[in-house]
Amino acid sequence: MLSAINAALLNLARRAERRDPAILVRTFVDVGPLLALLQSVDHQVVFGRRGTGKTHALRYLAEIVKLNCRSDLSLLIDLRQLGSSGGLYADSRLPETERGTRLLIDVMEAIHERLVDTALSDSTLEARGTSALGLLDQFADQISQVHVVGSVEREVSSSGERQVMR
Repeated sequence: MLSAINAALLNLARRAERRDPAILVRTFVDVGPLLALLQSVDHQVVFGRRGTGKTHALRYLAEIVKLNCRSDLSLLIDLRQLGSSGGLYADSRLPETERGTRLLIDVMEAIHERLVDTALSDSTLEARGTSALGLLDQFADQISQVHVVGSVEREVSSSGERQVMR
C-alpha cells in the first residue's frame, strides 16, 4: 500500500510543458537571482540536466510577462520540434556553417509563426491596423537572407584538459 506522500509524488507531472501555466505560477519557487537574471534585457542561455526546472522557470516567467506587461510578449518554442528526426543539424557531411544556417532559419521561422498567430489572435492589434502583419511579412522575407559565415571554433575536453580546435 502506498503512503500518501508516495501517492502524491507519483501524481506529479514529469514535464512542465504538460502542466497548466496557472499551476506552474503557483508552484514556482524563485531561488536566488534567477528571476531577475531571466528578466534582464541581455541575452541568456539556460542549461541544465533534464528535470532541473528550466522549462518551469521559463514558463513561469512567460506567465508573469503575460500578466504584468502589456507591451512585452513571451514566446516559448520547443526546439526539439525543429528539424528532422534524421539529424539535419548533426549531419557531419555538411559544413558547420550550413548546419548553423539551417538551424537559425528554422528557429526564426518558428518565431515568425508564433508572432503571426499572436497577431491574428490579439484583438488589440486590429485597432492598430495591419502594420504588425506587414512588419511580420518583412521579417519573413529577411529570414531567407540569413547565412551563417565565418570560422567555427570547437572545444574538445578530455580528462580535464582543454583543447581548442579551429
